[in-house]
Amino acid sequence: MQKKIEIFTVTLLFLFSFYCALNVGISWDDLFHIDLGNRRLKYLLSFGNDYRVTTLPSDQKFHPGFYYTLIAFLTKMFPKKYEIETLHLINWLFSISTIFGISMISSELFNKKVGKIVFLLCFFNPIFFGHMTFDENDVIVAFSNIWATYLIIRYLKNQNINEKRNRYAILGGLTIGLGLSVRIVFLSTLVPIITIFLL
Repeated sequence: MQKKIEIFTVTLLFLFSFYCALNVGISWDDLFHIDLGNRRLKYLLSFGNDYRVTTLPSDQKFHPGFYYTLIAFLTKMFPKKYEIETLHLINWLFSISTIFGISMISSELFNKKVGKIVFLLCFFNPIFFGHMTFDENDVIVAFSNIWATYLIIRYLKNQNINEKRNRYAILGGLTIGLGLSVRIVFLSTLVPIITIFLL
């Protein structure tokens, strides 16, 4: 019975956040990020022949842009009039994954009950919930931090098993790379995590 209540509650939370993602509306920098991603996508698809990416202001020319390029690529799969909704749903998926990740870390370090409590606390945190769909930078930084931490924990627990160790190392590298694709300073946010594991 308790399991059914938990599934019902989580389903309601997902539906509510999904509804919010679709109806939150455009934020002040959504169009900038889509434009940045479109420029980089065109540059990649032209195999370096389309130099429109170089017309960006000098402080943004070398701004990391993999996530924005990914957003541009995914939004192209849907009609143009749903571009903002698609963008917000992509961010929503990363946010939900972040909440699951921090819940899994809590379950690893403590127990499953604590993991469930942390899941609810994170979900209802107004700052996180408020940024869940329309903040392309902070959502990915949070996602990458959480999943890099979880993968480091799994790596340390399975470092004697070659296959698992290699898989966690590759996934951890990809996660850190995703974080770097929105902000170079993301790397400095990993210093406390790495320091704790080294101690």
